[in-house]
Amino acid sequence: MVQPQHRPWGNETSRDETPVTPVTPSPSSQFPSSSQMVIAYEQPKLTLSQRLGYEVLTLVIGKEPRVEPFTVHKNMLRDLGGTFTQMCAESTNGTKFNLKHEDPEVFKLLIDYAYTDEIPHVSVWSNVNDKAAQLRNLIQFYALADKFSLNLELRNKTMDNIQDGFYIVGKLPEGPLVHTVYEHSDADSKLRKFCAATMAYHLHDESYVQDGVIPALIGSNGELMVDFLEAVRAYRHRQDPRIRHCKGNPLCVECDGSNHLEGKDGVYPCQFHIHDKVKTEDGEFVDGPCYLWKRG
Repeated sequence: MVQPQHRPWGNETSRDETPVTPVTPSPSSQFPSSSQMVIAYEQPKLTLSQRLGYEVLTLVIGKEPRVEPFTVHKNMLRDLGGTFTQMCAESTNGTKFNLKHEDPEVFKLLIDYAYTDEIPHVSVWSNVNDKAAQLRNLIQFYALADKFSLNLELRNKTMDNIQDGFYIVGKLPEGPLVHTVYEHSDADSKLRKFCAATMAYHLHDESYVQDGVIPALIGSNGELMVDFLEAVRAYRHRQDPRIRHCKGNPLCVECDGSNHLEGKDGVYPCQFHIHDKVKTEDGEFVDGPCYLWKRG
């Protein structure tokens, strides 16, 4: 317990009292530090209610008997980019849209991402069946993001998770999946390029057995044949398309100077990414910055 101290009244003085000399602040102490200035000039973070706003849209997903309505804040949808940004710009509060060709279960993953920024992934802790389901959902999620031209970082991070997912399950895309990907994607889809690259890798693997699957696939789809031949031409010995390998680049964020990929080889980290183009001082257009690289 702290004992109360006696303070002098009026002209009464204390023998133990030490006179206090006023101190004039130095010039440096009169100004905030650089860190204080940074904080002062930072844009204030929006509150949750400000982020959400009050306007909503209702998206009716799927066909009978599997139809589910989703009421979503316009601000959350708008941030996804692509079709949803346009949808929000052209609609009023409470507008309803029917997306009958989409899967409600996959669309739930997109809604979760819109509110949490969490992208689906394959967990190393899941059992075999759950890993297979997670990987299937992940591929469908990418196809959905591709179809609606959603923001590039979302698609790129999803592609990273697809690479990781196939590596975790220890498999490559099989024939029926490759066929489905080509049936439900555009010619420039990076998911297509990934499937073609895995086929080229599988063809060069020592364990490859000619079972007729690859010839049948490329024989039935001209676009797949073009992508496959390009993947074969670009193939480098033992380059696993499931592995992102920076070759020791010090600007790589994922390895950050570690040697966790020692003894393995893979493709350039942005091999299956889509980036905005930026113009250099020389007038050349190159890929813009990516979250996988430190700013040099």
